[in-house]
Amino acid sequence: MLLSIACCALLGLTGCAASRLKVDYTAYESAFAETSNREMLLNLARLNQHDPTFFFKLGQIGTSYRMQASLTGAGSYVIQGTGTGGNATGGGTPVLTYEKDPQFTFIPVNDDTTAQLLLKPIPAELFYSLYQQGWRADQLFRLMVDRIEIRDPKSKTWEIIRNTPAPDNALDYTRFLRVSALAYELQKRGYLLLRGHGDFVPLVKGVQLAAPTAADLLNAQAKGLSWEQKDGQWELGQENITPRFELNSPSEDQILQDMPEMGKGGIAGATALQTMLAILQSGFSIEENPGSTEPAPDSPVGACHLVMRSMIGLMTAAAQEQDGFDGLLDSNPLVDATLHMKDAVPGIEQRPILRLAWKPEDGHIPPLVDLTYEDKLYLIADKSAPATPEELSWNRDVFRLISQITAQVTVDISKFPLPQVLQLHTD
Repeated sequence: MLLSIACCALLGLTGCAASRLKVDYTAYESAFAETSNREMLLNLARLNQHDPTFFFKLGQIGTSYRMQASLTGAGSYVIQGTGTGGNATGGGTPVLTYEKDPQFTFIPVNDDTTAQLLLKPIPAELFYSLYQQGWRADQLFRLMVDRIEIRDPKSKTWEIIRNTPAPDNALDYTRFLRVSALAYELQKRGYLLLRGHGDFVPLVKGVQLAAPTAADLLNAQAKGLSWEQKDGQWELGQENITPRFELNSPSEDQILQDMPEMGKGGIAGATALQTMLAILQSGFSIEENPGSTEPAPDSPVGACHLVMRSMIGLMTAAAQEQDGFDGLLDSNPLVDATLHMKDAVPGIEQRPILRLAWKPEDGHIPPLVDLTYEDKLYLIADKSAPATPEELSWNRDVFRLISQITAQVTVDISKFPLPQVLQLHTD
């Protein structure tokens, strides 16, 4: 009987262990998601109040379990006086022991390496990767791009279109929103393609040699280099692949059906759509040294490229754009001789990149995360009755995009200082 009790206790512990694992896995995952969302929103709230940010990463989570079952007992057998029988007495006490020891690794992200990652421009490869994954082009533009620079092929000067919602930048900001809307429209229709272009860069410019030998070719290949013939001479260099956005024969009529605003307000008699298609016709890219870009010989508007924000600049823009955007949209300034901002900007872009503060009359769904900072309520939500499909999940998508970009920039734990470990024991 006692043995049966012990066996049942052991089987019970086995089932308890499996159930405990499922419960703890779900609890840890939920707690990690909630704390990560809260930290991101807290940093956005800090930036909205012009306060410094602080990043705190949760590293490895380890949990050890100890489950033990035992049985203690005693028994006796007393022979009766007549010697014809006896009386057996005894008993047992089952003992069950359960202990869980979770271990969490907390990493304060405050070293010099991380500071540099937050301050330097976001790598162009990340923009290209996110675009290839299917993220909306207008959200990538408005969140990650600081400005668009276009080089005039005649004057050789650069025209700057800044992504800043300020009264003295209303015209260029309107143009930036138009470009973002057009990029998204072209993306939806399959007209905006990302292609790689190979450019040969000699190791030493101006030095040309005789034809290389077979040994020279093999040696160059082993080092990732190549020989290229130019003007009858040979140069040793490297083939660089530069991604570039290019157009795939867009239909102006189809685009104007969705965005009639693009049929007005262009340059030199052309519509805004014609002007922007001319800008995009020869392609545009993201380059670390934009001043070195030469306009295409046959381009009517010259070279065009994007200048990226830093990680902290991206978060600051997302945290602070709402007030400036709403102010511009409410004042509805005249952005050229005939068009006001609301008439010029396509409807899909008539919202800030991220709305953190909501008015009672706005009407929103239950927030993904909310908190109060400096007596101001911040939350991530979307309208409960969106007027357009773009409004259905705009804020949650942008918040998710910021979280993914932040993870890409700060995810390498090996770059962080020695972690601080806090151990919690639970009986």
